[in-house]
Amino acid sequence: MAANDQTDLPTVLNGAASVDVAVAVRQPWRVADRLGADELDRLLADWRNGMSKPTLARTYGLSVSTIKRLVKKEQDQSAQ
Repeated sequence: MAANDQTDLPTVLNGAASVDVAVAVRQPWRVADRLGADELDRLLADWRNGMSKPTLARTYGLSVSTIKRLVKKEQDQSAQ
């Protein structure tokens, strides 16, 4: 093997590394666009039945802060 053999290094094309890049699928920003009405109802029912906010976040693929906001919105609407 030659001293300057670089076959194990990434290929460089036009000054940029040639890398296989997976295209990320972007999720809609708004929770209402990500969750349908039925799924939102199920999330709130799970919360009413005692499921913790971190568990809800993992189950529904949302952040804990989003779960808190949804629960607060539900509580505010129920109080009216």
